[in-house]
Amino acid sequence: MILRFYSIIFTAFLFLTCFPAFSQTYPLGLTPSKLRWQQINNADMQIVFPEEVGQQAQRIANLITYLKSNNLESIGNKTDKVTIILQNQTITPNGFVALSPFRSELFLTPPQFNFLGAGDWLDLLTIHEYRHVLQTTNAKKGITGFGSFLLGENTLAFLRRLALPRWYLEGDAVGTETALTTSGRGRLPHFEMEYRAMRLSGRKYNYEKASAFSLKDFVPDHYKVGYYMTTWARRNFGEDIWQTSLNEAVRYKKLFYPLSSSLKKNTGYSTPQMYNAAMLALDSSWQAQDQALVTTPALKLSKGDGNRYTNYRNPQYIDEDTWIVEKSSFNQIRTYYTVDRSGNERKLFAPGFNYSFNNTLSVANNQIAWAETTFDPRWGAKDFSIIKTGDLEGSKRLKLSARSKYFAPSLSTDGSKIIVVKITEKQEYTLVLLDTKTGSVIKELPNSENYFFSFPRVTEDSEHVVVVAQKDQQHALIKVNIANGTVDFLTDFSTEQLSNPFPKGNKVYYSATYTGINNIFAVDTESKQISQITSSRFGAFQPAVSPSGSKLVYSDYTALGYELKEVELNTPLLTVSNNNLPTSMIDFHQPIVKQEEGAIFNRVGTETFPTKKFSKLSGFINPHSLQAFPFHPNYSAEIQFENKFQTMNGALGYNYNVNENTGGFFANIAYAQFFPVIEGGIRFDNTRSRTAFLANSIVRNDTL
Repeated sequence: MILRFYSIIFTAFLFLTCFPAFSQTYPLGLTPSKLRWQQINNADMQIVFPEEVGQQAQRIANLITYLKSNNLESIGNKTDKVTIILQNQTITPNGFVALSPFRSELFLTPPQFNFLGAGDWLDLLTIHEYRHVLQTTNAKKGITGFGSFLLGENTLAFLRRLALPRWYLEGDAVGTETALTTSGRGRLPHFEMEYRAMRLSGRKYNYEKASAFSLKDFVPDHYKVGYYMTTWARRNFGEDIWQTSLNEAVRYKKLFYPLSSSLKKNTGYSTPQMYNAAMLALDSSWQAQDQALVTTPALKLSKGDGNRYTNYRNPQYIDEDTWIVEKSSFNQIRTYYTVDRSGNERKLFAPGFNYSFNNTLSVANNQIAWAETTFDPRWGAKDFSIIKTGDLEGSKRLKLSARSKYFAPSLSTDGSKIIVVKITEKQEYTLVLLDTKTGSVIKELPNSENYFFSFPRVTEDSEHVVVVAQKDQQHALIKVNIANGTVDFLTDFSTEQLSNPFPKGNKVYYSATYTGINNIFAVDTESKQISQITSSRFGAFQPAVSPSGSKLVYSDYTALGYELKEVELNTPLLTVSNNNLPTSMIDFHQPIVKQEEGAIFNRVGTETFPTKKFSKLSGFINPHSLQAFPFHPNYSAEIQFENKFQTMNGALGYNYNVNENTGGFFANIAYAQFFPVIEGGIRFDNTRSRTAFLANSIVRNDTL
């Protein structure tokens, strides 16, 4: 008991004085001043949102209400109120939970390739991020809770991070998004593809490398290793194993490696041992799946870069023997190349930045079209997706839009028009036809069901668009008439993930997860019969058909990245109906789905919560942490404050100089509600270092 007491005192002192740099910092003033904000504010939650996304806020409120009272056995019953801010100005597909100040932010715009599955982006994102909220609130126990109470949220953030590694935090959240929905990354072949390829190819890294990445070799991210470890433990030791381990770890019953110590006590496995056991179990399933697999003979077109991890993606035919492709590697940003049948590569140019999940490429009539991300010069949570075109040499590039939310451009056969996905700040989704020369809008197609559209492609006759439509947790492939907007369903809605349709003749080729591995399929536009085109070992994506219609190129995943592969389009592997599709899914997630009793959507309420105006002055002064800075000869301590809306931060503190035996109070503040960020500060002391500091400040300002 005495040892535990001194451990607490020592830990509190350590975090107060030695780790001031851990304070979480984010840019101030993220959203334009003109936005009007509303809120749903009750005992359970505060949801702050721009007024045009009230429908999405109501959906999130119902999800949170359900999640606060259900499916808590695997995490704990502590459910503190949290502020959730909805961001509709950004195209970034992301979300996060921050601890100082404690809040969550959800970015509403879905990605073109929804890496969470065929489900609704915002539903899946909410479940994932709220799991992080529960991880944090249930971490406020023992030393972590004491440190949080005594020193505030910076200390909570540090203690939680030290007790709970990032692979646990993200792996547990991935498992939750999978177990509580019909989608989630744990179900997706694309998610397991990297580890499966790596392990089956003999690249079996140890726990330290798997959890910490590598600058030499490609190592899948911590979301994946975390999901495998947390799910394996639940499969073998029950759904409450992580609640028990979290509860003990954050109490620091062992001061060093507290989670590993708790796991060793409760399961007999340390974290490295658990990693090895999980990998062995997966190896067994993956090897059995691999041995039963008959792969498609295919011609490799890309030469690669030795043993360097290299990706060839989004291939498009220029002619029967030449392709344009997006190439990237550890030492090269995405760059457009031409590749010929002899494997010769010629560098064209590097397009601007874009998120990988939104990258596409279209080629027609000696033109190429792509999308890039641009950023607002002032507001950190406002960015854009713009459309650019160029010739095949990259010498005549043209920006067709500015400050737009246009995605996945597809050229018409003659190159005179481009179809794009448009997303509004109200989260309305439409297909828009643009003029290639001017970028002006020719037509906006109706979308009465507000399907979320991804990867549109114009048909050869330029009269239709084939596109993936998402609604009600499912995907379908549809064909839209450009003239009148009528819709023809090419596939039924299902929970299978679909992507990158490519129309040619009376068929549409696309990638789908039907077989438990992403493969290329074709659907007949008249009979709706589906044919399997590839049987890839790890995953086949982004198909394109040659001008003659005799060959198909695609991006095929390997342990060393994506390669270009080509197959002859003579005889399909297998013809199946919509309701009779083969699968080799290993279903690693099924035990945790059973533990959580499956998808929650039919149990989530539809209550309409009262809303009211949100004042940006709400919580304007929000002290969240006490921090000390023992930098000899100046010793200081300060109370840090920042409002959750991130328009103001600052500190109030006392500084003492031991050389001069004098000190004084200081305060500083930054306010970022308007375009200029207003900063100010004041100090009350009488030291020579203060005079020198002010003089240096004047010199620096003059030089600027």
